[in-house]
Amino acid sequence: MSQTKAPTKAQKTANAAETSQTTAAEQPTSIQVNGRPVAFAGGALTDLLAQMGLDQRSGMAVAVNDQVVPKSQWSGRTLDAGDRITLITAAAGG
Repeated sequence: MSQTKAPTKAQKTANAAETSQTTAAEQPTSIQVNGRPVAFAGGALTDLLAQMGLDQRSGMAVAVNDQVVPKSQWSGRTLDAGDRITLITAAAGG
């Protein structure tokens, strides 16, 4: 007969930490876009724009926490919980 050993306290702690990290990674991040709360799966600014159905068109400016982010940095700018994003799109006409 083989006996199954009960996990040690260290193993239980490691398993609990691993489970909480997985759960946290699966939960959407809460951010604000133009003053409205948005659930965001996480990632870069370009991921948020894709989630919102916005392409990276010209005439769009983005600020994160009141700091303008140059378009060349959008793909590298990771968003965190609580970030405030302001999207501005230029419109032609008069």
